[in-house]
Amino acid sequence: MSIEDRTGLLWYDCDWQQLRELELLATGKLNIGATVFEVGAHQGIVAMMLAKIVGPTGRVIAIEADRRCVEIAQKNLVLNGITNVTLVHAAVAATSGEINFAEGCHVGRDERGLNTQMVKAVTVNDLSKEFGIPDVLFIDVEGFECQVLHGARETKIPPRSIDLSTA
Repeated sequence: MSIEDRTGLLWYDCDWQQLRELELLATGKLNIGATVFEVGAHQGIVAMMLAKIVGPTGRVIAIEADRRCVEIAQKNLVLNGITNVTLVHAAVAATSGEINFAEGCHVGRDERGLNTQMVKAVTVNDLSKEFGIPDVLFIDVEGFECQVLHGARETKIPPRSIDLSTA
C-alpha cells in the first residue's frame, strides 16, 4: 500500500477483513467474470478487493473525483499487480458535464474554506455506454448516492434476487 496522506494512515494502515457488503454482493452477481462500477473509489482499496473477487476475466471500473486519490489508487494497483481495474478521474452525478468538488471531501456541496475545483461529471449511463452494463454498481459517495442513481435511469442492470435471510 502506498500511504501518502493522513486519511490513508488512519484508514488503511492496518489489515482489513473482507467487507460485509462484498460478502452480501457475492450471493448475487459479484462473482468471477463480473463487471463492477465502483463509484467513489478513494485510494483503490475496495477496487482491489473487488478485482480479486471478479478475477482475471472480470473487471472493475473505479471512478473517483479527487485527483490525488486517483494518483494514489494508481500506485496501489501497480504495487499489487492489479490489471483488471480501470481508473476514471471524474465525479458520477445525475447529469454529465462539470461539478464543483471540494478536494478530499465531497462533490456538489458548498464547502467554505476548502480548496474547490470543477471536475468532469459523468453518469452511470455514460459509463455503461463506454464500458458496458455493469453486473454490480458499488456506490460509496458520502451522501451523493441519489444523484448517482438519477444518472443511471437508462442503464438496465438485470436483476438477481438476493436472499437476505441467509446473508
